Amino acid sequence: MELKEFLRPEADNSLGLHWRAGGPMLSNLEADLAFAKDIGVKWVLLCGTVNPTGPLSPAEKVGWRLKEEGIMVVFRPYCLINSFVNFENVAKRVVPITPWIQIFNEPENSREWREDGYVEDTKEYFSHRWIREAHRVVNIGGYPGLQCGLDQLDHILPLLKEPGNARIVERMWFCPHLYPISRPPWIWEDERCALGFVDFAQAFHYWLGVVPPMIVGEGGWSDGETKYDSILMASWYSWWFKGFHFGGWGSSQIDLKLPDYLFAICPWLLAGEPGFGWRNNYVYYDTIAWMKANHDYVRKFSWDGPQPEPLDSKVVSEWMTQEEAKETAEKASGMFPFYFGVEER
Repeated sequence: MELKEFLRPEADNSLGLHWRAGGPMLSNLEADLAFAKDIGVKWVLLCGTVNPTGPLSPAEKVGWRLKEEGIMVVFRPYCLINSFVNFENVAKRVVPITPWIQIFNEPENSREWREDGYVEDTKEYFSHRWIREAHRVVNIGGYPGLQCGLDQLDHILPLLKEPGNARIVERMWFCPHLYPISRPPWIWEDERCALGFVDFAQAFHYWLGVVPPMIVGEGGWSDGETKYDSILMASWYSWWFKGFHFGGWGSSQIDLKLPDYLFAICPWLLAGEPGFGWRNNYVYYDTIAWMKANHDYVRKFSWDGPQPEPLDSKVVSEWMTQEEAKETAEKASGMFPFYFGVEER
């Protein structure tokens, strides 16, 4: 499949959010949905259990409701990597909602593995298990989604070159997890930085000669990384969303056009634990206000013709101005565990 053949939402703007993680999915559904529509979200990464038989699970009900509202669901069925799940049965329930199905999550994270299921070589196990389940998703007409770090990716991509796996490569997509742990000019020096997707794209191109669609998932609050000059997450999202709106970024530090393969970003988290969700959280006020005012556009890909003129470089290239940085840091002081140091320029 060519990139332009993959299913996307009508009037796609590439703006997304990770839906609430667990908790009362259904009791908050209409309020969550109203908020998502108000800020123009067209993509939702939805994580939850799937019930292959019997009544719909809460996550499946949410998925159907989102589809009714024209929001493209990216479904991550919650299950551990070495569990007994069969993704063909899962796909039979999910594909009517969406073809975008993420198969497992973060194989480098011990929380994604059953403690009672010993695996000697996790890289080898994950690669072969993912490929097996990807074939099952393809059988039902879905797009199998891969999520992993660069080391695991370099292990699985050579296996995908085998002729029998070409059908997977044709329909697969990748889910990088990108965090606001750095600011220019270091935004591409780590696979988890803002432009870490470039590292993954290079790996795909090296091994397979093609780069699949990418939908950024999670990308939540800083995980304590101090290697780079951390930034406020809300301003990071503003930078991303402006990039989708205006087709890229440009300045003395950055000269980038948005790549076609980067379909959407679905950052953590619409709602959830206190301090982590967007709803009713003033830390995101500026980003939310910008999205409310500017989401009514359609993303242009290269096959759509000439790209829009980029936004003024001073607005796009900087995470925030010195004045905004100081004001935000003062307002949020003491609320959360980290804030970047305001440096003189």
